[in-house]
Amino acid sequence: METKLILTEKDIKRAIEEYLIGTNQGKAKSIRLEKGNNDVSADPREYSAFYAEVELEVEGEGIE
Repeated sequence: METKLILTEKDIKRAIEEYLIGTNQGKAKSIRLEKGNNDVSADPREYSAFYAEVELEVEGEGIE
């Protein structure tokens, strides 16, 4: 039996926020999902099918 799990953009963003809070890395100010491509590169944004760009707020400071 094969099972599929389909996550919407909202589900993915909520999981990222929960992960950041759970690991005490801060609170997400913004999360943007972008399409990547499958070319080999040192930059994950260039070879992943998609990636998330997260702007963090850590104790009142903004970090990209």
